[in-house]
Amino acid sequence: MKNDHLSSLKNLAMFALVVDEGNFSRAAKSLGISRSRVSEQVASLEESLNRRLFHRTTRSLTLTEDGKSLYPHAANLLKELGDIDELLNQDQLSGLIRVTATVDFAGQWLLPALQEFNVIYPEIKFDIIISNKSLDLIEDQIDLALRIGKLKDESFIARQLFEQELIVAANPEYIEKYGPFNSIDDLKKATWLLLPQLHEKNQVTLINGDKNITFKPDNYHITDSPDLCRKMVENGMGIGIVLPIMVKNESKQYFQRLCPEWHSGNMNFSLIYPSRRQVSLRTRTLIDYLMKRPVGCLNSFAGC
Repeated sequence: MKNDHLSSLKNLAMFALVVDEGNFSRAAKSLGISRSRVSEQVASLEESLNRRLFHRTTRSLTLTEDGKSLYPHAANLLKELGDIDELLNQDQLSGLIRVTATVDFAGQWLLPALQEFNVIYPEIKFDIIISNKSLDLIEDQIDLALRIGKLKDESFIARQLFEQELIVAANPEYIEKYGPFNSIDDLKKATWLLLPQLHEKNQVTLINGDKNITFKPDNYHITDSPDLCRKMVENGMGIGIVLPIMVKNESKQYFQRLCPEWHSGNMNFSLIYPSRRQVSLRTRTLIDYLMKRPVGCLNSFAGC
């Protein structure tokens, strides 16, 4: 009797999820299960109620009048219970988590973290969306975003993982050839590698405690790609602003910090997730894991 009651609750919640997602396939994808399993649970609910809840065609899925009447109650149940399969089987989490991150953050920090997490929870699958643009978490059905910088949409929840200084760096061979660079005046004379995102009007702003100084370098190159900018620094094309955590281990020897008392501000690294919908247990577990994971050595090359 108890199992029948639980099955009915799960079927009701599944029905609400199908309505929310718009079809059986998207509901299945959001749970990381097969479409046939979703269809079977909804069919079981219809059979138990002796009511048809959907009008089904090859191209569309719409609610019947009975379905419209039932949906508000089922939606409330889904909101209260969240992911029922996970709640009933907490010792073996499963399903799909859609995660988005920038190219650099994904490769340097996220991928190792997900590999470790997957050893602990092998039944959880990941759909990783790599993009340097801020995706719409609701429209793109993203469970969790790893973002660098300030949160623009306050309707989302943001949890800061860590922050790191934006430092001044160059290739040691560039320093040997064109240096030394021991003062702001020395830096002004160098060739700079600028990012429009950081250097408005092609100006460099540096901070030292309460002191701020802004200058326009005599010589500079511009790119809108942080990855390319780091590569240009690595190749000895000039001085740039760098986040040490984004420098690959095999490339650290090509970076050296200059004027360590100066930096270009702090950059926040955060986990972002929607606050307008229920966060699944598997996603909450991943969030908790990432928040507790040691960041490691952030300042990890010469001069840091």
